[in-house]
Amino acid sequence: MNDINKLQKRLGIILLVGGVHELRDVYKVSNSQKVSFGALTNIFRSVRPNIPVPIKDTQFALAGWNIWQDFLTSVITVLKIPYHPEIWDCDDYANLVKALSALFLLLNSCGIAHCTVYDKNSGAKVGGHYCNLIATKDNEVYLFDLNNPGFIKVELNKDPVVKAWIYKNIDRCEL
Repeated sequence: MNDINKLQKRLGIILLVGGVHELRDVYKVSNSQKVSFGALTNIFRSVRPNIPVPIKDTQFALAGWNIWQDFLTSVITVLKIPYHPEIWDCDDYANLVKALSALFLLLNSCGIAHCTVYDKNSGAKVGGHYCNLIATKDNEVYLFDLNNPGFIKVELNKDPVVKAWIYKNIDRCEL
């Protein structure tokens, strides 16, 4: 690694760490609501009654949809990461959104969901897919997909539709 590369690396790390601090200040979620695992599971099960919700935490921080919507709109605008099958694909996009929401918003109510995606126009199966499910402090659930950039409120007994994709068989949401 030459001196220019070392300088680039150091500058990149400085900008990244500084950016985290700046974004935490912008998105200071001071009115987040803390809930237990049971309460969070109930929110997800209000729209998908039998969904398994494996967890890694025991307490969860929730925010209103307005904060999430602003953050996710920024994520869609800024993150234009090229898709690479089996290397950087839907599960990686979903993991990134979950991690960024914890890093910048200090919220851990964004889960990684598995589902099957269908083409809205033809009805053809696109395939298995990962996206994000987000619980809000208003006891609502939203589906967000960075791979197919967009979001929608999830309702009981209705398959969410974002752009040309229908999200069916949401069979788990890992938090």
